[in-house]
Amino acid sequence: MAHQVLHIGLGSLAYDLAKVGGYLQEEERNALPGVVQREPYGEIALFVLDLKDQYKSTVEEAYQFAFLCFSQNRQELDQETRSRFHWILTHVAETHGSIFIKEKCLLRCFQRELNRL
Repeated sequence: MAHQVLHIGLGSLAYDLAKVGGYLQEEERNALPGVVQREPYGEIALFVLDLKDQYKSTVEEAYQFAFLCFSQNRQELDQETRSRFHWILTHVAETHGSIFIKEKCLLRCFQRELNRL
């Protein structure tokens, strides 16, 4: 169950990353399925992203929820999983051809917070 919860956190963080610019951009939403298809519970991440968007979660709520999922399951959050999640989020952020400043800041915060767990 821990791996599913980690993917719930991934979906929440992907929503946060896509929404940090003000709204969920279609390019970012469409990029996620392609990069999570190899994840064992990638469909959960997609579902959470859509659910967060449907209920108009704030970026703060999405970020806090993601790290609640990660911290409660940190024993399963090994270096390989951390690297995969960071790669997925970076790929989503790069859908515009470059990463915006707010997205870069969020990715740095994500990496810093993960290192603290």
